[in-house]
Amino acid sequence: MYRNLNELASDTVFQLIVRFSRKKAYNSANYGFFVQDDWRLSRRLQLNLGVRYEYYTPLTGAYNIRTSDPFGPFGNRTDPMWAPDRNNFGPRAGLVFDVTGNQRLVIRAGVGVTYAPPQPYFYYDFSFEHPMLPYRTVLLPADIPAGVSLAFPFPQTWVNSVIDNISLLPRGFNAGRSAVDYNRRDEYSGQWNLALQGAVTRDFTLQAAYVGSRGVKLFSGRNINEFDPTLRRRPRPEAGPVIFSENAARSAYHGLQISANRRFSRGLSFDGYYTWARVMGYYSSDALGTPVNTHLQDPLNIAGSRGPKISDLRHRFTTVVSYHIPIEALIGPSRIANFFFGGWAIQGILNAQTGNTVNVVSGRDTAGVQRVDGQRPDATGVDPYVRDMQSFLWLSPAAFDVNAPAREQRYGNLGYNAIYGPGSYNLDAALHKTFRITEGHRITFRLEAFNALNHMNPSNPTASVANVNFGRILNGSGGRNVQLGLKYVF
Repeated sequence: MYRNLNELASDTVFQLIVRFSRKKAYNSANYGFFVQDDWRLSRRLQLNLGVRYEYYTPLTGAYNIRTSDPFGPFGNRTDPMWAPDRNNFGPRAGLVFDVTGNQRLVIRAGVGVTYAPPQPYFYYDFSFEHPMLPYRTVLLPADIPAGVSLAFPFPQTWVNSVIDNISLLPRGFNAGRSAVDYNRRDEYSGQWNLALQGAVTRDFTLQAAYVGSRGVKLFSGRNINEFDPTLRRRPRPEAGPVIFSENAARSAYHGLQISANRRFSRGLSFDGYYTWARVMGYYSSDALGTPVNTHLQDPLNIAGSRGPKISDLRHRFTTVVSYHIPIEALIGPSRIANFFFGGWAIQGILNAQTGNTVNVVSGRDTAGVQRVDGQRPDATGVDPYVRDMQSFLWLSPAAFDVNAPAREQRYGNLGYNAIYGPGSYNLDAALHKTFRITEGHRITFRLEAFNALNHMNPSNPTASVANVNFGRILNGSGGRNVQLGLKYVF
């Protein structure tokens, strides 16, 4: 423990960060305050405690609604795009406990909350046009006034009337709008871990850890004024498509991570890593950077698209083997022989993992919303997997039904990312040697082979039921790649 305030202050970290950004006429200021301290409660127990406070001023320089109503009036470019969020407190805590007192068995644990500032890139379509003519607008036939030909190009007289009457659009035809949730809150995530590290022998260590994280209030977007087939128009026809950006998505990761490290005699070493994990989420787009979540099936039921993320790899194993070839013991102390034949080493890296997720889609507008993206078929109960690698047919078309949802004009019941593609493995190998010329001068030669076994890892199958190649694997990874390298260090 600390004997006086001066000793306490010497180990305490205070940090203030102020950062300003201006991009594409957007303006914001980020403030960060951080304090941390370490307490060694005993020879075997240490605590690390801290807290960070961050404040991101709302973006200005673009149009947005003035209230929480997405269909409400727009403000000015100088108005804040949303209400400020001043509640960004991020505590952190860490623990290290030496169970045996000789560092042969150690427990480590940590937990923390972190926040993310708003990214101007996500709001790029707010800054360049009048708010009544958003940058990303898809017009449906129902949005075109009666009497206007749907043939492309549209009549120039009608285009001119739209341009000349932008201020009158809310009372007539409207090309839509983009709006940010005025009451949005900043994105944040919580991370935690618990690890057990043990030294079995002097040259052999094991570690097992549980690692988890949860993302809350993540950015995403949806069209909240989509075409309604029962009304045969949009619910708010005067508004057009309304692309609503909000921080309402979530994600969660839970993983068991095991590692083993062994150093053998005679230059042989081995490192092995295994992860058993699960990544779930909803509304958080697997296609980052798009204003609209195209994977979302029903914009009015965001939790209905909950499922595994594209990064959900259930099992992953990696091993690294390195061997220093002991030629020196065979050729003796000859300097010339050792220069050419000594110091050679080989290395291999093997990666093996289960398959990535596959989001099977209908490829048709079964719900009658005049949109195809994101709609999924029904699951019939038939085993969806064929796994015939002779014909590269991975999925059975009989396991998915598009006709029933189309007849009933509804969305399918198949879950988001409910299917998994084929697994993969890959071996990279290298042979290298360092030639020492003089003191401080050396040349390193490397022979490297990527995918040394020339194994083809198949890609995910075609995921659209409407595609004639549905369920088939049409491509895969490349073949063996060999390269030579020579590096001179002086």
